[in-house]
Amino acid sequence: MPIESHATNAELDSPFYLANQKICTDWERFVLEKGGTIRGKYNAWSFGLKTEVKSHYSWNIEVRKSTQTNTGHGKSIVVEFLKFETRINNIACEDFHIRKPKLFDLFSSHKKLDNKTKVYRFIGNNRSHPFPTKLIGLLAEGFENKSIYEVIFKKTELTITFHDKNDWFTMADNIIGFEP
Repeated sequence: MPIESHATNAELDSPFYLANQKICTDWERFVLEKGGTIRGKYNAWSFGLKTEVKSHYSWNIEVRKSTQTNTGHGKSIVVEFLKFETRINNIACEDFHIRKPKLFDLFSSHKKLDNKTKVYRFIGNNRSHPFPTKLIGLLAEGFENKSIYEVIFKKTELTITFHDKNDWFTMADNIIGFEP
C-alpha cells in the first residue's frame, strides 16, 4: 500500500500539508530507490510512515510527525520521530542501552558515553566491544546534535530512535548500510 493523503479539501493548500506531503514524497523516493517498501498516511497535522529496506539487514523504519495544538498555552507542539529496527545475529555482544540521563542517574553507576558526548549514558558492561564502538562512531553526529533519543541492543534486536529529526536521509543511509 503506498502513501496516501488523508487531508480534507480545506487542508490541500495549507503550507503545513505541503510540507508534510514533501517529506512523505522524499521518504517514498528514498525507500523505493533502495528497493524497499513503504506505506503511510499524511495530512496537514501529521504523518505516519512504515517502511522496510533490505541491505545487509532488513531494517524496519518508522517515521512520524504530529502537531498538537491543545496545549493550554495557545501554542502548538510538534513531535517528530524516526526509528530504525533490525535483528543482528551472530554478534557476541551483551545487551546495552544508550540514552540521555534521567534523574536517578545521579545515584547510579551508569557511565557517560564519552567525553565528547557527555549528555548520553551507556548502560551495559561491554562499552569496549567492537559492535557498540562502531555503532557509536556511526551515530556520532546524532549524539553531538542531541537528536538521538536512545539506542537499544537487546538479545539480537537493535533499535535506534531519533526525536526532532525525521528527514535526516544521510544518517538513514548510513544506518541502512551499517555492518558491525
